[in-house]
Amino acid sequence: MSRKAQLRRRAREIALQLVYMLDLRSCPSADEALELFPADEALELFRGELVEEGEAAPPDKKKFPFVEAFDISLSDAERDEVISYAQELFRGIRADYAAVENAVRMHLESRWRSERLDSIDKSIISLAVYEGIMSKKVPLNVAISEAVYLAKIFGTGESPKFVNGVLGRIARGR
Repeated sequence: MSRKAQLRRRAREIALQLVYMLDLRSCPSADEALELFPADEALELFRGELVEEGEAAPPDKKKFPFVEAFDISLSDAERDEVISYAQELFRGIRADYAAVENAVRMHLESRWRSERLDSIDKSIISLAVYEGIMSKKVPLNVAISEAVYLAKIFGTGESPKFVNGVLGRIARGR
C-alpha cells in the first residue's frame, strides 16, 4: 500500500470516529464536533512524551485512545494532510447528511430501517457513500473496499459482510 493510501486510510479512521460521534451526540456545527475530537492534541501530547522518554513505543491506548502506532511515523506535513482530509470528509458528510442518509435508506433491505442500524455500521456506510458517490473523491470500489476494512476494525463480526452488502446494493442501484 502506498504512503498516500496509508494516509488516506488513517484520515478515514479519524473521519469515521467523528461521524460516529455525530450519530451519538448532537452537535450544532461541524466545528464544534471537530473541537470535541482531540486527535491532533493527543498526537502532539504523545509525541511530546516520546521526546521526553526517548523511545518510539506504541501508544498507550488508555492514555492516548485516539493515537495509532502509525501516527508516530508521520511527518508534520503528513499529519496535517491526514487531519485535513479527515476534516474534509467529516464536513462534507455533515453538510450533505440528509442526502447521505437518504441514499443509505433507499438501499437497505425492507427489514432494516436506518434508525435500527448499528451506529458504527451506519457511520461506515455513510462515509463510503459520501466519499465514493457524493464527492467522488475516490472511485466507488475503493470506497467500498475501505469501508469493509473499517468494518473489520471497528465493527462487529458481521459488520464487514453487512457493510459490503449494503454498499454493493447502492453501487448496483446507481
